[in-house]
Amino acid sequence: MTRTLAPIAVLLALAAASGASADAPRAQGMPDARRMVETFPIMAAFKVYSVQYSQALSPRIDFVTGLAYVNVYIEDRHGERIGRLHAPTLPFGLRAYFWREAHVEYQLWPAWNAYRDRIEKRWYPGFDLYNEIRAGYRYDFDVRGARLFTHLQYVYGAGIWPGNKPQRFLD
Repeated sequence: MTRTLAPIAVLLALAAASGASADAPRAQGMPDARRMVETFPIMAAFKVYSVQYSQALSPRIDFVTGLAYVNVYIEDRHGERIGRLHAPTLPFGLRAYFWREAHVEYQLWPAWNAYRDRIEKRWYPGFDLYNEIRAGYRYDFDVRGARLFTHLQYVYGAGIWPGNKPQRFLD
């Protein structure tokens, strides 16, 4: 799985999250007004579908949670597809702003993952835990009076708990 997710992590470094914001300027110190809904359109190209909601906990810290579905292929050392992940996920984490809109973010992605082994034609269901650290910058803009934003982020992620993967997926 690491071989499959490594290129995704690199490409996600260039990906932008976009969404809508009911955001008051951070300088006004009104964290209750900072709520955002985020989507990740570039991630869909990698079969990762996610919608997240963030809420300000303080002028510099946001809580992030959402829904995601991960449906990526598992490849062996030779690049042959040997299986697929089917993982409904409930990601959550914190985003900390340290200078203007520059931020770091940490998320956990717990999932009920059903691995499909294409060779054995068998399902391996089980719990899976993935984590990500992100560093980036948020750009706010208005379109016809709607407050929108985009995040440019570098993303690095790795599995913490592999769940019930077939041994072939771990090699």
